[in-house]
Amino acid sequence: MTRRPLVLLALLFLVSPTFAGAQGVKVSDSLGDLEMAAGVDPYDPAACYNLALGYWSEKRYDDAETELRQAVELDARFAPAYLAMAYLPLAQREELRREILDDEVPEEWEERVAEMDRLYRRAFLVDPLVDLRIMAAVRPKKSAIWNVGEYASFYEAYFGIFDDFEEGNYESAYMRFDRLIRDLKGLGDTPSYLLWYRGLSAAHVGKYKEAVRDIEKLIAEYEELEEGDDLLHVPLRTNEYRYLLAFIEDKRGNQDRAIELYRDALVHDVGLYMAHVRLAEIHEAQRDWWESVAERRRAVDANPDDPALLTDLGRTLAQMTQWDEAREVMHQAVEANPDDPRAWYYRGLLDQKAGDRAGAREAFRAFLKRAPSRFGAQINDAKARLRAVS
Repeated sequence: MTRRPLVLLALLFLVSPTFAGAQGVKVSDSLGDLEMAAGVDPYDPAACYNLALGYWSEKRYDDAETELRQAVELDARFAPAYLAMAYLPLAQREELRREILDDEVPEEWEERVAEMDRLYRRAFLVDPLVDLRIMAAVRPKKSAIWNVGEYASFYEAYFGIFDDFEEGNYESAYMRFDRLIRDLKGLGDTPSYLLWYRGLSAAHVGKYKEAVRDIEKLIAEYEELEEGDDLLHVPLRTNEYRYLLAFIEDKRGNQDRAIELYRDALVHDVGLYMAHVRLAEIHEAQRDWWESVAERRRAVDANPDDPALLTDLGRTLAQMTQWDEAREVMHQAVEANPDDPRAWYYRGLLDQKAGDRAGAREAFRAFLKRAPSRFGAQINDAKARLRAVS
């Protein structure tokens, strides 16, 4: 058997009481409406994601996976799709939950379980505050026993907290995790997973000081664990916590410390491309354009498989009025992902500015063919510009 780190989705198994039956996904629109919406906007990752949830609700798991993978093909930073793909195998194979806990995963599922871990981490890398409600889709239903007498009180005091968290009720989850941790004080060290849940709940509701407190504790604990043999009970790795801490410090307004933490994370992992993206955003907000461009280039070098990084670089170069270089980069972005409407739109703007009317026509037509209907302002602008270059 292969011993694996215990990611957050596995931690749920440790704290889940006995349940019966699968909870599943609930969607407000009919599957037909979702298919129609995806047909209208086939290049919209959000439409693909919504359709995936529709298929999931009907237990058409293979179709759901196809749409989720299409969503991240269209937008490599569509974090909810990564998280949904991480949890989908638990819906596809009901016994997988137990098999992971017992380290009895069948050989044919080993790679899929390893991918669950990678996708989970990718979701948090792309967006540390990714919507977590998909977790409730694979949390089994509560057994009737937990509605009776003292069992009901125990469930409400302990397990009900996780219901709040997974249903997106982060304010309630934070207060209840905080109360639970205080009640456990004096009984030994606070379990790492409780710090993770409380810290993440705090970050989701803007309690950044409290979130920093818990993530700093997790970093200190995991640094100690890395010196030993046991790497269990921690959802992310130490360096990913550093990245998350930097993100929260930035949200908190502590940009200097965020920059320091992002750079520290990059020292430990030069491939942590989203740290370069975050640094570029900070420098851009400070109008330190050259530093921003340098970080954009480092992000491209660290992850050449993400065409959106080229689009980011081109936009920053354009903000610096480096028109020729911006245009060259945006052409590369279109070649790298011809299904990304945003790259076509920006290419059209830059081609038009360069006086390349034919190139601008091609770009704006390609954009209008692919643009999701929610891009209303850009669609109207592109139509006007197309008329101007026709």
